Amino acid sequence: MANVHVTTRGRGTADAGAFSIEDVTPKVAHEWLGLNTHNRKKSNATIARYARDMKAGEWEYTGDPIRFNGKGALIDGQHRLYACIEADTPFRTVVIRNLPLSVQEKLDQGKVRNAADHLGLRGLDHAISLAAAARQLIGIKRGFVAQRASGSRPTNAEVLATVDKHPGLADSIGALAKHVIGVSPSLLAAMHYIGAELLKDRETADAFVSVFATGEPTYRGDPAHLWRERLIAQTTQKTFLRTVSRVSGTVHAWNTFRRKEPLQIFRIPDELQAIEGLDLDLI
Repeated sequence: MANVHVTTRGRGTADAGAFSIEDVTPKVAHEWLGLNTHNRKKSNATIARYARDMKAGEWEYTGDPIRFNGKGALIDGQHRLYACIEADTPFRTVVIRNLPLSVQEKLDQGKVRNAADHLGLRGLDHAISLAAAARQLIGIKRGFVAQRASGSRPTNAEVLATVDKHPGLADSIGALAKHVIGVSPSLLAAMHYIGAELLKDRETADAFVSVFATGEPTYRGDPAHLWRERLIAQTTQKTFLRTVSRVSGTVHAWNTFRRKEPLQIFRIPDELQAIEGLDLDLI
């Protein structure tokens, strides 16, 4: 592939600018970023997410353009260009040049589609819950390490790929038909799916979820029940628990519940627990 391969050219009006469809390599991206003299501050988190999709081959031509104004300055597309360099992967895009200087103030006014929007367009039920549960699976696979760090949030492509890989996740959403209290429904759905499908222990997965739905312990010292009550107390007292603590506590509750180990006091582990018996490559 050449540095810039022009596949199509067009000529707009003086106000619309001239356009082409080009394959942008990391070398060209670097050159164009040299024209990035009048743009907003870059977001390293956005660059990291775009780069992951580019490396994974999930970045597709959509018609979204790279834009330059009439003075040659880059006014739209810097994050895609930085991601191209970080991923060391070329991408195809529309390029529009010679736009009026006033255009930059009108960019990015449309509503961005999220993963739930795309799942809804597929006609899937409970699209919002399904996307949230898929993000939980991704977090579990990554170990929730630096979950809030720059660029850690899953991309739409990553969420959709996870839903495609785990069609049974929708059934686990349905397993939460009763209102659950305490734990995040998306996290509980992900735990149910892991237990029922990946660990092949549906009976325990159903029983675990039932505790959060009914508030009834299955045995004396039931860790799922203790964790549920702990979470309810935290909410009532308006005490903040970090995301990692909530995940760690839920995993700990699952591990001890599956072993049928009674607890007198529920203590959140200092470090994130692994789900016993789970091969993370299955996620």
